[in-house]
Amino acid sequence: MNLAETLKEKVLIEYPDNKEYLDNTNNILNYLDKNLEIVLEAYRLDLEVGTNRHTKMMISNHYAGNRRQKNQLRLQTELWMHEEIFNLFCKSNSFNSVEQLHLDSLFHLWKVTFENDSADHSYLDTLTLNRASYSKFEDTELDQITKTQILNAANGITPSLASNYHYRVDALPANVKEAMQPYMHGTFEGITQETKDAFEENWLAKSMDEWRNEGICFNHQFHAPLVLAYSMPVPTDGSYRHWKQHEFPTSKDATFIALGTNMWNVICKVEELGLNSCCLKAYNPKALEQIDVQTDETMPEGWKWEPFIFLCIGKGIDAKGDHRKYKPNGIVNSLNFQVK
Repeated sequence: MNLAETLKEKVLIEYPDNKEYLDNTNNILNYLDKNLEIVLEAYRLDLEVGTNRHTKMMISNHYAGNRRQKNQLRLQTELWMHEEIFNLFCKSNSFNSVEQLHLDSLFHLWKVTFENDSADHSYLDTLTLNRASYSKFEDTELDQITKTQILNAANGITPSLASNYHYRVDALPANVKEAMQPYMHGTFEGITQETKDAFEENWLAKSMDEWRNEGICFNHQFHAPLVLAYSMPVPTDGSYRHWKQHEFPTSKDATFIALGTNMWNVICKVEELGLNSCCLKAYNPKALEQIDVQTDETMPEGWKWEPFIFLCIGKGIDAKGDHRKYKPNGIVNSLNFQVK
């Protein structure tokens, strides 16, 4: 008998044919069917990489907005099930003492959560565990106060090497977005030039699903009510050349890091305001040919500002996949550093 079958047998013994709303036998069995494998997978992954991130993701899912989502089950019933899952998982595997201690700490997170009926996550934990990129947004415009709060988060309060900010953050005007719209797309392999030309000439002629079938990957997120353009210096002659110290005191690499830090700060503010976001980098270069970006007195001769990446912001209605299933391995302590 496998673990799932053993657990279901225990449920039928502990809650035999209960037809009441709370702790209904079928609801408990459905809960097991839905959650057993992903709870165990979280244990396995956290054990493999020595973290508690995946278990915290599961708890965050159960307590979205710090409110328990399984109201048809009593707290003690859900805790009982997690105790049974944990105990059977430990019994069915030969864990060493270090692994067992780590597993004990993971189950303790569940236990404390149910005992307190609250997911005790820090603000940063809550943000990183729940944030997702959204490919579509509501059409509702953001009020000016909200826009100002978001832009303030981008206005030079994040670190940059030697306090040199060789990037700019600007909200795109509506007419600029409209001019760029036909070119804010990617393409799939095998697309014909005829389809590309037809899309750019009149992208409203067909539905997005029809265009997708013909090889167009449309970036819906560019329709977001607020789109921030993150711009960096590029040569006016269209060449690719490195920054020189007399032109820019800090390197391009340092600016990439500073820009990314700025964008993450804005993303955090957006989430704090109950909104969502999505970065956008894949688009037709022709989009930039439709607009003119005015330079300023800080730009050396032979250089101009050009959008590098966009951050699309609004109330999301279509998350890009289940972010909780994204479980990277091999990022932390995966390289072997040695003295030569």
